[in-house]
Amino acid sequence: MSKGYSDVGLVRKINEDSFIINNNISLLVVSDGMGGYEKGDIASQIIVKNLDDIMIDYNQETEKTNYIDENTNDIEHQISTYLNRAIINSKDSINKYAIDNAIDGNIGATVVGIYKDINIDKITVFHLGDSRAYRIRDNKIEQLTIDHSVVEDMRRSGKYSDIEINKVGNNILSKAIGNFNDFDLEINFYDLLVDDIFILCSDGVSNFIDDDLLLKYIVNNTQSKAIEKIKKIIYENGARDNLTLLISKYN
Repeated sequence: MSKGYSDVGLVRKINEDSFIINNNISLLVVSDGMGGYEKGDIASQIIVKNLDDIMIDYNQETEKTNYIDENTNDIEHQISTYLNRAIINSKDSINKYAIDNAIDGNIGATVVGIYKDINIDKITVFHLGDSRAYRIRDNKIEQLTIDHSVVEDMRRSGKYSDIEINKVGNNILSKAIGNFNDFDLEINFYDLLVDDIFILCSDGVSNFIDDDLLLKYIVNNTQSKAIEKIKKIIYENGARDNLTLLISKYN
């Protein structure tokens, strides 16, 4: 069971976030248009649509030969190949949109998603950028994705002091999808237990509410009520960005 919500927030003029919940193929995606870039809303819409289209194709193909080596039978490899094909298609579509509309600048977006293939007892988690995936299990919340941001890269390198890191803006991304550098998705496969809850969100959620509050509201409420309470906290904290939140429980 899955529930989603997206909102423009209190400051931005338009909502550059996009999301999809496709229960027919167990695919959930959040994409966040990059603030300050041209047409981030268009980029996020393109990415969500391409992922949905490609994974529908994947589920309809009896032999997964469209984009993969015909000698490869590994399901995880097949899933990864199709997901990355969606990112290639997205980048091509974003490039075409920029050229067709004479946009002299970057267009881009982040992405995070989960996909459950019926043939394996694992869940696929994929992302580029700082939109996040969390898992709640045994009343504990765990962030499954690592932000692709300059700050996080500096922190993980161990080469910089806290003072140096704090001088860098938290919103500067090191990876995303758009008409600039090429990046493959970061894709991981996790075991799946009954009653696992997965959360996908843009940074308009993660930057304005603590993980512990996400946990508290989600485990103690229906999905609709949890979203309502989380939105209230984010608004109380300023809601200075678009906010998108998806909650999915597996049972």
